[in-house]
Amino acid sequence: MSIKNGIKHILDPVAFAEESLSWDTLDEWQKEVLQAADRQMILLCSRQAGKSQICAIKAVWTALHHPDSLTLVISASQRQSSELFRVITKEINKLNDPPKKVEDNKLSLTLASGSRICALPSAEGTIRGFSNPRLVLIDEASRVSDGIYTAIRPMMATSSEDSQLILLSTPAGRQGFFFDTWHDESKHWKKISVLAKDIPRISQAFLDREYETLGRYFYSQEYECEFIEGERAVFRYDDIIGAFSEDVKSTNILGGILDG
Repeated sequence: MSIKNGIKHILDPVAFAEESLSWDTLDEWQKEVLQAADRQMILLCSRQAGKSQICAIKAVWTALHHPDSLTLVISASQRQSSELFRVITKEINKLNDPPKKVEDNKLSLTLASGSRICALPSAEGTIRGFSNPRLVLIDEASRVSDGIYTAIRPMMATSSEDSQLILLSTPAGRQGFFFDTWHDESKHWKKISVLAKDIPRISQAFLDREYETLGRYFYSQEYECEFIEGERAVFRYDDIIGAFSEDVKSTNILGGILDG
Protein backbone atom coordinates (compact mmCIF):
# COMPACT_ATOMS: atom_id res chain seq x y z
CA MET A 1 0.00 0.00 0.00
CA SER A 2 1.24 3.47 -0.88
CA ILE A 3 1.77 6.12 1.79
CA LYS A 4 -0.94 8.18 0.12
CA ASN A 5 -3.50 5.37 0.40
CA GLY A 6 -2.39 4.64 3.95
CA ILE A 7 -3.13 8.21 5.02
CA LYS A 8 -6.39 8.14 3.10
CA HIS A 9 -7.53 5.02 4.92
CA ILE A 10 -6.62 6.46 8.32
CA LEU A 11 -8.77 9.50 7.61
CA ASP A 12 -11.60 7.70 5.82
CA PRO A 13 -12.80 4.33 7.15
CA VAL A 14 -15.22 4.02 4.24
CA ALA A 15 -12.38 4.22 1.73
CA PHE A 16 -10.58 1.58 3.78
CA ALA A 17 -13.61 -0.73 3.67
CA GLU A 18 -14.12 -0.23 -0.05
CA GLU A 19 -10.50 -0.44 -1.19
CA SER A 20 -8.87 -2.78 1.32
CA LEU A 21 -11.79 -5.09 2.15
CA SER A 22 -13.66 -4.90 -1.17
CA TRP A 23 -16.88 -3.62 0.38
CA ASP A 24 -18.23 -1.53 -2.49
CA THR A 25 -21.91 -2.18 -1.68
CA LEU A 26 -22.18 -0.60 1.75
CA ASP A 27 -25.50 1.00 2.63
CA GLU A 28 -25.48 4.71 3.44
CA TRP A 29 -26.25 4.04 7.09
CA GLN A 30 -23.30 1.64 7.25
CA LYS A 31 -21.01 4.32 5.89
CA GLU A 32 -22.38 6.65 8.54
CA VAL A 33 -21.47 4.16 11.27
CA LEU A 34 -17.93 3.84 9.94
CA GLN A 35 -17.41 7.58 9.75
CA ALA A 36 -19.08 8.46 13.05
CA ALA A 37 -16.70 9.60 15.77
CA ASP A 38 -19.38 9.97 18.46
CA ARG A 39 -18.29 8.61 21.83
CA GLN A 40 -21.60 6.75 22.23
CA MET A 41 -23.70 5.25 19.45
CA ILE A 42 -26.78 3.00 19.44
CA LEU A 43 -27.87 1.01 16.39
CA LEU A 44 -31.50 -0.16 16.41
CA CYS A 45 -31.62 -2.50 13.44
CA SER A 46 -33.76 -5.13 11.81
CA ARG A 47 -32.54 -8.68 11.64
CA GLN A 48 -30.07 -9.18 8.78
CA ALA A 49 -29.54 -5.45 8.37
CA GLY A 50 -25.75 -5.85 8.40
CA LYS A 51 -25.11 -4.28 11.81
CA SER A 52 -22.66 -6.95 12.95
CA GLN A 53 -20.79 -6.82 9.65
CA ILE A 54 -20.28 -3.07 9.70
CA CYS A 55 -19.18 -3.16 13.34
CA ALA A 56 -16.71 -5.90 12.45
CA ILE A 57 -15.24 -3.66 9.75
CA LYS A 58 -15.03 -0.81 12.26
CA ALA A 59 -13.19 -3.10 14.67
CA VAL A 60 -10.66 -4.04 11.99
CA TRP A 61 -10.11 -0.40 11.00
CA THR A 62 -9.61 0.54 14.67
CA ALA A 63 -7.09 -2.21 15.35
CA LEU A 64 -5.06 -1.45 12.21
CA HIS A 65 -4.98 2.32 12.45
CA HIS A 66 -4.66 2.77 16.22
CA PRO A 67 -1.62 0.85 17.52
CA ASP A 68 -1.85 -0.54 21.06
CA SER A 69 -5.63 -0.13 20.98
CA LEU A 70 -8.07 -2.49 22.68
CA THR A 71 -11.36 -3.53 21.07
CA LEU A 72 -13.87 -5.52 23.13
CA VAL A 73 -16.71 -7.55 21.67
CA ILE A 74 -19.39 -8.36 24.25
CA SER A 75 -22.61 -10.32 23.79
CA ALA A 76 -25.18 -12.10 25.91
CA SER A 77 -23.33 -15.38 25.37
CA GLN A 78 -19.85 -16.55 24.47
CA ARG A 79 -21.22 -18.13 21.30
CA GLN A 80 -22.57 -14.78 20.09
CA SER A 81 -19.34 -12.96 20.94
CA SER A 82 -17.34 -15.65 19.17
CA GLU A 83 -19.49 -15.33 16.05
CA LEU A 84 -18.85 -11.60 15.73
CA PHE A 85 -15.17 -12.21 16.46
CA ARG A 86 -15.14 -14.76 13.62
CA VAL A 87 -16.48 -12.10 11.24
CA ILE A 88 -13.75 -9.70 12.39
CA THR A 89 -11.06 -12.31 11.82
CA LYS A 90 -12.44 -13.07 8.37
CA GLU A 91 -12.18 -9.40 7.41
CA ILE A 92 -8.58 -9.16 8.63
CA ASN A 93 -7.65 -12.20 6.56
CA LYS A 94 -9.10 -10.57 3.44
CA LEU A 95 -6.39 -7.90 3.46
CA ASN A 96 -3.82 -8.14 0.68
CA ASP A 97 -1.11 -7.65 3.27
CA PRO A 98 -2.55 -8.97 6.56
CA PRO A 99 -0.88 -7.65 9.71
CA LYS A 100 1.35 -9.97 11.69
CA LYS A 101 -0.40 -11.60 14.61
CA VAL A 102 1.45 -12.44 17.80
CA GLU A 103 -1.64 -14.10 19.29
CA ASP A 104 -4.58 -15.65 17.44
CA ASN A 105 -7.22 -17.94 18.92
CA LYS A 106 -10.99 -18.33 18.92
CA LEU A 107 -11.57 -15.55 21.44
CA SER A 108 -8.81 -12.99 20.95
CA LEU A 109 -6.02 -11.79 18.73
CA THR A 110 -3.10 -9.46 19.20
CA LEU A 111 -1.35 -7.71 16.33
CA ALA A 112 2.36 -6.93 16.20
CA SER A 113 1.36 -3.27 16.61
CA GLY A 114 0.04 -4.10 20.07
CA SER A 115 -3.61 -3.79 19.12
CA ARG A 116 -5.90 -6.37 20.66
CA ILE A 117 -9.41 -7.60 19.86
CA CYS A 118 -11.10 -9.73 22.52
CA ALA A 119 -14.47 -11.51 22.48
CA LEU A 120 -16.10 -11.77 25.90
CA PRO A 121 -19.21 -13.47 27.26
CA SER A 122 -21.75 -11.60 29.35
CA ALA A 123 -19.87 -12.32 32.59
CA GLU A 124 -19.19 -9.48 35.02
CA GLY A 125 -16.02 -11.01 36.49
CA THR A 126 -14.40 -11.33 33.07
CA ILE A 127 -15.39 -7.87 31.91
CA ARG A 128 -14.02 -6.12 35.00
CA GLY A 129 -10.50 -7.24 34.08
CA PHE A 130 -10.26 -4.77 31.17
CA SER A 131 -9.73 -1.01 30.99
CA ASN A 132 -9.05 1.80 28.53
CA PRO A 133 -10.71 0.25 25.45
CA ARG A 134 -10.65 2.18 22.20
CA LEU A 135 -13.82 0.48 20.93
CA VAL A 136 -16.49 -1.50 22.80
CA LEU A 137 -19.14 -3.35 20.79
CA ILE A 138 -22.13 -4.72 22.72
CA ASP A 139 -23.80 -7.07 20.27
CA GLU A 140 -27.50 -7.95 20.71
CA ALA A 141 -27.43 -5.41 23.51
CA SER A 142 -31.18 -5.73 24.20
CA ARG A 143 -30.44 -9.20 25.56
CA VAL A 144 -27.48 -8.21 27.75
CA SER A 145 -28.33 -7.62 31.40
CA ASP A 146 -28.35 -4.20 33.02
CA GLY A 147 -25.77 -5.46 35.53
CA ILE A 148 -23.29 -6.26 32.78
CA TYR A 149 -23.87 -2.88 31.17
CA THR A 150 -23.17 -1.02 34.39
CA ALA A 151 -19.97 -3.07 34.78
CA ILE A 152 -18.85 -2.11 31.27
CA ARG A 153 -19.32 1.65 31.44
CA PRO A 154 -16.64 2.46 34.08
CA MET A 155 -13.90 0.91 31.94
CA MET A 156 -14.37 3.85 29.56
CA ALA A 157 -13.58 6.39 32.31
CA THR A 158 -9.90 6.79 31.41
CA SER A 159 -10.20 6.02 27.70
CA SER A 160 -9.33 8.72 25.18
CA GLU A 161 -12.06 11.12 24.08
CA ASP A 162 -12.18 9.49 20.66
CA SER A 163 -12.92 6.03 22.06
CA GLN A 164 -16.35 4.62 21.28
CA LEU A 165 -19.09 2.56 22.89
CA ILE A 166 -21.54 1.07 20.38
CA LEU A 167 -24.76 -0.74 21.27
CA LEU A 168 -26.21 -2.79 18.40
CA SER A 169 -29.35 -4.87 18.52
CA THR A 170 -32.88 -5.62 17.49
CA PRO A 171 -35.45 -4.81 20.20
CA ALA A 172 -36.41 -7.28 22.92
CA GLY A 173 -39.29 -5.76 24.85
CA ARG A 174 -39.80 -2.45 26.57
CA GLN A 175 -37.30 -2.81 29.38
CA GLY A 176 -33.57 -2.76 30.05
CA PHE A 177 -30.74 -0.36 29.27
CA PHE A 178 -31.04 -0.76 25.49
CA PHE A 179 -34.68 0.32 25.56
CA ASP A 180 -33.91 3.16 27.98
CA THR A 181 -30.97 4.37 25.93
CA TRP A 182 -32.93 4.47 22.70
CA HIS A 183 -35.58 6.62 24.40
CA ASP A 184 -33.02 8.81 26.16
CA GLU A 185 -33.80 12.38 25.08
CA SER A 186 -30.37 13.74 25.93
CA LYS A 187 -27.81 14.54 23.26
CA HIS A 188 -25.29 12.01 24.57
CA TRP A 189 -26.05 9.32 21.99
CA LYS A 190 -25.88 9.11 18.23
CA LYS A 191 -28.88 7.02 17.16
CA ILE A 192 -29.31 5.09 13.92
CA SER A 193 -32.40 3.02 13.10
CA VAL A 194 -32.60 0.64 10.14
CA LEU A 195 -35.85 -1.13 9.21
CA ALA A 196 -36.03 -4.24 7.06
CA LYS A 197 -37.98 -2.44 4.33
CA ASP A 198 -35.03 -0.08 3.87
CA ILE A 199 -32.49 -2.86 3.32
CA PRO A 200 -31.96 -3.55 -0.39
CA ARG A 201 -30.81 -7.11 0.28
CA ILE A 202 -34.20 -8.09 1.78
CA SER A 203 -37.04 -8.50 -0.72
CA GLN A 204 -40.61 -7.46 -0.05
CA ALA A 205 -41.72 -10.97 -0.98
CA PHE A 206 -39.61 -12.36 1.85
CA LEU A 207 -41.02 -9.85 4.31
CA ASP A 208 -44.58 -10.67 3.26
CA ARG A 209 -43.94 -14.36 3.94
CA GLU A 210 -42.38 -13.53 7.31
CA TYR A 211 -45.41 -11.47 8.30
CA GLU A 212 -47.74 -14.33 7.44
CA THR A 213 -45.56 -16.85 9.28
CA LEU A 214 -44.59 -14.89 12.39
CA GLY A 215 -47.66 -12.74 12.85
CA ARG A 216 -47.78 -9.07 13.74
CA TYR A 217 -46.19 -9.42 17.21
CA PHE A 218 -42.88 -11.00 16.27
CA TYR A 219 -42.69 -9.39 12.84
CA SER A 220 -42.90 -5.91 14.38
CA GLN A 221 -40.01 -6.67 16.71
CA GLU A 222 -37.69 -8.49 14.31
CA TYR A 223 -38.20 -6.45 11.14
CA GLU A 224 -39.80 -3.12 12.09
CA CYS A 225 -37.67 -2.47 15.20
CA GLU A 226 -40.63 -1.90 17.47
CA PHE A 227 -40.26 -2.19 21.24
CA ILE A 228 -43.33 -4.17 22.15
CA GLU A 229 -44.80 -5.49 25.38
CA GLY A 230 -44.51 -9.17 26.14
CA GLU A 231 -47.49 -11.17 24.98
CA ARG A 232 -48.46 -11.84 28.61
CA ALA A 233 -48.06 -8.28 29.84
CA VAL A 234 -51.04 -7.17 31.93
CA PHE A 235 -50.49 -3.44 31.41
CA ARG A 236 -49.05 -1.51 28.47
CA TYR A 237 -45.81 0.40 29.16
CA ASP A 238 -47.29 3.68 27.88
CA ASP A 239 -50.31 3.28 30.17
CA ILE A 240 -48.05 2.76 33.21
CA ILE A 241 -45.94 5.83 32.38
CA GLY A 242 -49.10 7.83 31.73
CA ALA A 243 -50.39 7.00 35.19
CA PHE A 244 -47.70 9.16 36.78
CA SER A 245 -48.14 12.88 37.16
CA GLU A 246 -45.74 15.55 38.39
CA ASP A 247 -48.75 17.52 39.59
CA VAL A 248 -49.58 14.98 42.30
CA LYS A 249 -47.70 15.32 45.58
CA SER A 250 -46.33 12.20 47.24
CA THR A 251 -47.70 11.16 50.64
CA ASN A 252 -46.01 9.25 53.41
CA ILE A 253 -47.43 6.12 54.98
CA LEU A 254 -49.11 8.18 57.76
CA GLY A 255 -51.02 10.19 55.24
CA GLY A 256 -49.04 13.41 55.38
CA ILE A 257 -47.91 15.22 52.23
CA LEU A 258 -44.20 15.10 51.60
CA ASP A 259 -42.48 18.35 50.65
CA GLY A 260 -41.05 18.67 47.15
